[in-house]
Amino acid sequence: IPKWETETDRKIIKDLYSLSNEEFNVDHIIALNHELACGLHTPNNLQVIDGKMNSSKNNRMDLTELTLWPTCEWPRRKYEK
Repeated sequence: IPKWETETDRKIIKDLYSLSNEEFNVDHIIALNHELACGLHTPNNLQVIDGKMNSSKNNRMDLTELTLWPTCEWPRRKYEK
C-alpha cells in the first residue's frame, strides 16, 4: 500500500470491487503495465465496465479517452461529507 493512499481511497476501491461480478469488471483506465504509460491502482484510475468490453480491451489504451478521465475529486465526494 503506498504511503500516500488514504483510508478514503481504500474504501472507494473496495466499493468499486463490490460492484464487480461476472457481467461487470473493475478496469484500470490507464493500464498498470503498458509501453506508453503505467497507471496506478487508485480510485481515479478505476472504472467499472462491461466484462466483455474489458476482455476485448486487453492491454490496449485509447488515449482519446483520457480527456474523459475523471478528476481525483469525483469518487471522494461521496465519502468525505
